[in-house]
Amino acid sequence: MDSKLAAARRFASTQHHAITFQQAKDVGMSATAVSRMAGRGWVRVYPGVYLTEAGAGDQLLRATLLWAGDSATLSHRAAGWLHGLDGVDQALAEVTLPLAQSARSKKVAIHRSDLAPADRVLVKGMRTTSPARTLIDLAAVLEPLPLAMAVEHAWRMARVFPKQLRHRLEELGSQGRPGAARLNAVLADCEARARPLESALEVLLWHQLKVSGLPLPQPQFEVRDGRTLRVDFAYPDARLAIEADGVEFHAGDPSLFEQHCARHTRLAVAGWRVLHFTRLALHDAPACIEQIRRALADYGRGGRTRRAAAPVS
Repeated sequence: MDSKLAAARRFASTQHHAITFQQAKDVGMSATAVSRMAGRGWVRVYPGVYLTEAGAGDQLLRATLLWAGDSATLSHRAAGWLHGLDGVDQALAEVTLPLAQSARSKKVAIHRSDLAPADRVLVKGMRTTSPARTLIDLAAVLEPLPLAMAVEHAWRMARVFPKQLRHRLEELGSQGRPGAARLNAVLADCEARARPLESALEVLLWHQLKVSGLPLPQPQFEVRDGRTLRVDFAYPDARLAIEADGVEFHAGDPSLFEQHCARHTRLAVAGWRVLHFTRLALHDAPACIEQIRRALADYGRGGRTRRAAAPVS
């Protein structure tokens, strides 16, 4: 392999296999050699920016920053993806540029704001908006459900807490800010609870319950049978527990499956009925809500007297 080409590839490997035309020249490649590589394995993603190995995700985002320049910051869905937040499942090319900087591309979603230093962090070596600023920006581009998933995930991972997020939103000014009302609604829901929901699937089920017209259950409810069991959602008076079960819960680990079964046996002995909803089941939200409605109605028709009493928290 040509030594100059090898040097360019080594340099690109430090940037998630992305390199600019100028960087390739700086390590000794000629303009002709760069053009030749563009037809022999390098992929031109933006004017003057290449990927030396095919890929997506981190590589696309690094290439986007190289194209946008040193003042650019990955933001919105790009930042949400880099932070690994639920509700953001695609690494879109999306950046925030200073107000004075002008750049356009049909391939990049460009926002303009003079970001404060506190709103910028490094993630995988890339300039990215902070978790709080990312969530505030995501409120402008996500629907309520994926936004709630992202906020709950950041809270669950202790990246940013609802009180901190509200404080930063107030500092930036919510009046007229796109998505501010949507984010305020999500934060009000979070602030009404002591702890975050524990998975994106729980957020999905909670969202469906909120729009169902049913009375809301208590999330993250603790049942005591000598020890403490926490269930995803509960109607304590009806002794009805609702669990959002991801397929990955005990996949590949028999010991987790045994713990799962033992846990629900304890709930049954304590006089609790448990409804389980998987991601696939929740695709048919009306059917799930109807099952919950019927279980609550059964309690109203006399289930109270048929169930053994058990201490609850």
